[in-house]
Amino acid sequence: MEIPLPDLPGRLGDLDRFRSVPVIVVGEDGEQGRKACELLSGAGFRHVIFVPEGAAGLLAGSRGGLDLAPVPEENR
Repeated sequence: MEIPLPDLPGRLGDLDRFRSVPVIVVGEDGEQGRKACELLSGAGFRHVIFVPEGAAGLLAGSRGGLDLAPVPEENR
């Protein structure tokens, strides 16, 4: 679910089911990410994680880097 920071305060109710699981904040700007994390933590979200560098940062963290060898079809 993607929620822009300006909309986040009014959309916290949409995220209620995620209060006890990790919530990932993805963004390019550390200041904006900090604000989102503080808002979520202050609203009772237990595990809030900020991933800098936008989607590229998220993919780098989950796949081990952006310069990956292709995965063979039989391993997908």
